[in-house]
Amino acid sequence: MGAPSVPMKSLSRAGLVAIATAICLAALVVGLALVLTSPHESGVKGVIRCAPSVASCRLTSNNAVVYVMFHQATFNPWNPPSSFYRTDAQGGFQIPLAPGTYWLAAEKQGGVFASERGQEVVVRAGAMTDVTIDIDLHLPQ
Repeated sequence: MGAPSVPMKSLSRAGLVAIATAICLAALVVGLALVLTSPHESGVKGVIRCAPSVASCRLTSNNAVVYVMFHQATFNPWNPPSSFYRTDAQGGFQIPLAPGTYWLAAEKQGGVFASERGQEVVVRAGAMTDVTIDIDLHLPQ
């Protein structure tokens, strides 16, 4: 003999609402967790190029760097900030940064060709800000 069969009771409307609410809350929690843990990259991306007036600049693969400064300051290529980012073969760069205001400067290695001053950049959450930095002849002061 098998186990006695127990008649199934139909769920009440309140029971169905409770189950539907629990499923919706679980989906909301999972969705929120995915949004918060997935990367939302922010920062700057762009290119360093020689100013049109400087024919002798000639950037080549990986010979330029970008400096990120956290406050507005005069850029001195003979005493640059300690953190820098190298460019790719086309003078391009991409730097992940938290949202905020930064100043970027650049130089061709050696300090003779550099940006005149820091360029102000505002980084917004979840977005990469496009930047073009021109470098020019920069002689010691």
